[in-house]
Amino acid sequence: MIMKKLFTLILLLASVTVMSQSVFITETGKCYHKDQTCGSIVNKVSIATDSVTCVNYGLTPCKKCYSIATTSAGTDSGEKTITGKTIWIGPKGGRYWLDDTGAKHYLPKS
Repeated sequence: MIMKKLFTLILLLASVTVMSQSVFITETGKCYHKDQTCGSIVNKVSIATDSVTCVNYGLTPCKKCYSIATTSAGTDSGEKTITGKTIWIGPKGGRYWLDDTGAKHYLPKS
């Protein structure tokens, strides 16, 4: 019942509210999502809102969307280089780190 009211309220306010950080919710959901491509909501009707509103209504971040750090090209491996740079895993399994300019440096396959 609360989710239905929240969904309706946000739907009404969405056209007049400028949101600083958009997240997505569904009518029956208990969490909010980074984007509409999350596997938990991909085939459901969802609306954009802001994370502050979601937290105020007791919603939590989606475990899939917010579980690990990601970039547009890879996922955080949880490992660091000897100089402290994060080692990323690309979509095809390649492991790399980013220099200060954002250039990728692939690690040799082991």
